[in-house]
Amino acid sequence: MRIVAIKCLSVSIPRLKELKVAYATRTVYNGFLLQLVTDTGLTGLGEAAPNFEVCHETLEGTTQACRAIAPLVRGSNPLARE
Repeated sequence: MRIVAIKCLSVSIPRLKELKVAYATRTVYNGFLLQLVTDTGLTGLGEAAPNFEVCHETLEGTTQACRAIAPLVRGSNPLARE
């Protein structure tokens, strides 16, 4: 089994109710979605919510990193964990 497609997508979705945390109030969910597709049709999905205030990650940086490593991952076995 080999990875044949990788999709990196950033999304911004208005929240129905604002989210208040110690350092901010959020009215929009900014997230990152990842989809891996194999040559057997198996699909894997992942999600991340980069948060600059907590871990110094940004949505733009996460998306750029995904797009940069996608060519290195394409063609590999998703079950190889070493």
